[in-house]
Amino acid sequence: MRTALLNGFLVGSLLSLGMVGLGLLISTFADSNRVSLSASVFILLALFAPTQMPTSAQRGWFGDLLLRADPFTAGLRYLSRTIINSRSFSQEGHWLVGPAIAAVVALGLALAVSGRVKLGFRGRG
Repeated sequence: MRTALLNGFLVGSLLSLGMVGLGLLISTFADSNRVSLSASVFILLALFAPTQMPTSAQRGWFGDLLLRADPFTAGLRYLSRTIINSRSFSQEGHWLVGPAIAAVVALGLALAVSGRVKLGFRGRG
């Protein structure tokens, strides 16, 4: 039970950090909330696309690469293999490379372009 909670916290933290960074990055470049929301939903659906692939497409080096690069799929695979199959972090930790890279890149890019953000009040009229 304790291992499941710790692993869930680890994967959830990596995924949430990556999505926060992505959201900040999108909001920085979007001109309106509508554009930001549309782009965010489109990217989120694109990130979930590899989970909908048939099992025959998940075989081979390209299918494996897609599964490991997608942070959601990699996180789910890591959790299922550590919690359900009782494997250790040293055996299945390679699945967390994708979510960790996504979190670092998204937050790094968001911090790099944070100088572009202008906070101010635009009144009507």
